[in-house]
Amino acid sequence: MLDHLISSSTDTEDVHTLLSGLLPSNRYYRVNPFLPRTSAIDDTNESTLQELRELGKNAVNEILSTTTITTSSASSNPTNLRFQNLLASLTK
Repeated sequence: MLDHLISSSTDTEDVHTLLSGLLPSNRYYRVNPFLPRTSAIDDTNESTLQELRELGKNAVNEILSTTTITTSSASSNPTNLRFQNLLASLTK
């Protein structure tokens, strides 16, 4: 029973399917960077967390660098602002 509970709570594909179907395409973005190694779901080692932050920052930066900005100012683009805020939260 515990294995089933853990499995269902960590199944990101089902969550992705649900959110991508419910939310407008300009409101839901899946950032799913490649993880070079596995770690336990309850790993709180600071070096592991820092590595995950760096992977997240790199993934968001890659998205920002490939996002087409259609407004006159990149800072006024809501999508760009959301990713910039996400990036800022990862650097704390």
